[in-house]
Amino acid sequence: MTSSSARHGAGKGASSARLEQRLLRFRQSMFNNSITRKSANGGVMTINYGPGAPSPSPSSTSLNAYYIPHNDAHFSEYICERDERLGYISGFTGSAGTAVITPDEALLWTDGRYFLQAEDELGKGWKLMKQGQCETPREWLVNKQKEFNNPSPTSTSTASTSTSTSYKKKPQASTSSAFTTSVHSPCWKVGMDPWLISVKAAQKWETDLGKEALSFEGTHVTYNVQESSNNKELLTTSNPALKSRVDVSNPVDSVRLFVDKEAISRPKKPIRHQPLRFSGETVSSKLARLREEMKSKDVSACLVCALDDICWMLNLRGSDIPYNPVFFAFLLVFRDETKLARLYCDRTDLGREHADDEDPVWRQVEVKKYEHVEADLKLLFSRVNFSLWVDEDSCPQRFKLILLKEIIDNFSDATSSSKPSDSAIYTKDPLPIKKWKSVKNDVELEGMKQAHLRDGFAKTKYIMWLQDYYSSGSSAAPLTEVSAASKLEQFRRENEFFQGLSFPSISGSGPNGSIVHYQPEQASTCAVIDPETLYLIDSGAQYSDGTTDVTRTLYLGKGSAGRCRKNLTCSSKLDAFRAHYTLVLKGHIALATSVFPEKTPGAALDILARGPLWKFGLNYNHGTGHGVGSHLCVHEGPQGIPWLRSTLVQSAPSYLEVGLVPGMTLSNEPGYYRDGHYGIRIENLVFVKRKTDFAIQDVKGGFCEEGSKERWVDDISSDSFPESKENRPVWRDQDYCCFENLTFIPLDQRLIAKEMLNAEEIAYVDSYHEEVYEKLKPFFEKHLLNREDTGTTSYTVARLREMTKPLGEGEGGAFAADDVNGGAKRRKKE
Repeated sequence: MTSSSARHGAGKGASSARLEQRLLRFRQSMFNNSITRKSANGGVMTINYGPGAPSPSPSSTSLNAYYIPHNDAHFSEYICERDERLGYISGFTGSAGTAVITPDEALLWTDGRYFLQAEDELGKGWKLMKQGQCETPREWLVNKQKEFNNPSPTSTSTASTSTSTSYKKKPQASTSSAFTTSVHSPCWKVGMDPWLISVKAAQKWETDLGKEALSFEGTHVTYNVQESSNNKELLTTSNPALKSRVDVSNPVDSVRLFVDKEAISRPKKPIRHQPLRFSGETVSSKLARLREEMKSKDVSACLVCALDDICWMLNLRGSDIPYNPVFFAFLLVFRDETKLARLYCDRTDLGREHADDEDPVWRQVEVKKYEHVEADLKLLFSRVNFSLWVDEDSCPQRFKLILLKEIIDNFSDATSSSKPSDSAIYTKDPLPIKKWKSVKNDVELEGMKQAHLRDGFAKTKYIMWLQDYYSSGSSAAPLTEVSAASKLEQFRRENEFFQGLSFPSISGSGPNGSIVHYQPEQASTCAVIDPETLYLIDSGAQYSDGTTDVTRTLYLGKGSAGRCRKNLTCSSKLDAFRAHYTLVLKGHIALATSVFPEKTPGAALDILARGPLWKFGLNYNHGTGHGVGSHLCVHEGPQGIPWLRSTLVQSAPSYLEVGLVPGMTLSNEPGYYRDGHYGIRIENLVFVKRKTDFAIQDVKGGFCEEGSKERWVDDISSDSFPESKENRPVWRDQDYCCFENLTFIPLDQRLIAKEMLNAEEIAYVDSYHEEVYEKLKPFFEKHLLNREDTGTTSYTVARLREMTKPLGEGEGGAFAADDVNGGAKRRKKE
């Protein structure tokens, strides 16, 4: 899967009218009917929204825009329904996006995976901003600020159709009220929820816009009498969700409460223990490592905010966020090992049923209420010389604001020698947990291997079932995208250690497959799978010993293959499928067989997967690979293989700083998408391993390093090539790495155009299929699944052998040698 694709947000299924109502109410509560902005003639422009609008607080009337990211207070990629604010206000249910709302504009930015989806889902009044093809949200806001501060004499400003505008002379400054002062002394400001902006992002915003242009104040709206009565009625209802503490400091939450009359509680689902046989390291060992790092940084404590980091550190798993085995919490670890770590979560049971475990987590931590973290941090910062290490990428700006205020309030009269400063919050280096988590230990890696074998068995049965469903000529009910995905989940549920799916299955037939993260809504309305086009199924599972994610593209029809021509002109639809599929396969193979120096950034390898497509002017609008957790999030950083382009340098420079090292697990998933027709993606999970088998013994003549000099040798065989003590070639003490597959599921050989592959690529496919056969054969033999209840599908070893048969002997086709791989032209005339 190219990225998270949860669609459980509150925006899902909302009518156009309801979305329009939400947007209007948001503007009323944030900008009201008296929004003041500079005009070109030096006066002020007032935008009126009409009667019945709520009365905002003075702080909200000064805002010119409000910024809405897609994350929770822990900066999770997947979020629960309570935190799905972007989807609620805009209607867009993709997993990645950012919105900016002004009095007269509503803009949503998302990446290429979601362009088609966003165009279909966005409510009235919203404009799609396609990332990579327009200004970034940051650039857009900076330019708007410049326009505000330096208005053009010829420019005009218009509001949306739901507003009216009037221009007035700029009055003299008035001190009659704070509200009047803020209106008539306009200062361009952007509102942001400090719980949803990281410390690092806030620093960047302050650099770009200026500190005075940012408003991190909570939005507390004062409603009129009628609405206040409504509020009282809501809070006395019997609905358990509305009886819970209602937090309306975020303006979208306020809209949800008063428009849809709902307040969603934070999930508090059970927490389970991750045993040592799956984790491979005790909690005590992990905490000891972290305390050693704190000593080297000379900090008093560290605050862990990322949910998957907390789960990994404490060998715990949860289910508060769909498809992700995490739970809501903050973790405070002290450098002093005599002090228990503090886990702020709304639970008391931390796996005490595993009391016989040699290292129970409940002996390592003290459990406190989730909301108590703020009060405890304030108390700690009331002490002199207390310092806190936070990861600026995952720590909310809210904590920094309250802690700096605590420092100022408590030490305003302190001497310069004892007065703390910003340095009391240490952010210079990231917490090491993400790096530790990304490099799987031997136990975790073995668990990933075993989980993928069971998963491969399930998905291979699924492919057999699909093929037989359409080849049998059965008159059964048509197979829909939802029912097909449900069948795959059924096969997976039969596996040992199955805990659930790792993301909503992407099951797309024909045009729906061209939507990178398409997800069918329900069985009654989704598309029927058309066997004469391509069917893309991207799915994964959570097992106690590992997380899986795999994509296969299938042709289930009865068409006959011809031959793919050099310029990709094809005589049939199936041949067009085969040509594009094989180009994607060539990129997949190029990445799978790559060798690279250890610590090479994944972005440097991305071109290998795109090269075959680029030669024909084709591409795909998503990254080539992402990290994967060990029974954790299906997307795990910091490793990845992103599309290396200028926007990456600006938006995610960390991808260029994190190198690939042995033990990291990633996906290899190039694709091609023909809008409105079909989509192709081939995805395996791989792990990084050190390269030790360099086939150089047949090379005659070359340069060889000797100390700091190079000398010519007649034979650079393994006997004369300088080697390290690990018996592998080295160059200036540089180790090399390669990938090894974790996923073993047959490719659809009907879609492989052998004439487009060279000899090495054919050998790779045959070798991969032989591995698939050898690794899955024991599962088919052990389970003895000869027939389904319907008697239509046989799951036999012979069937597996047929699916993994060799492509054939011989050299690659002339197409491959001449046009795709840039080989020498054929000497013989056609």
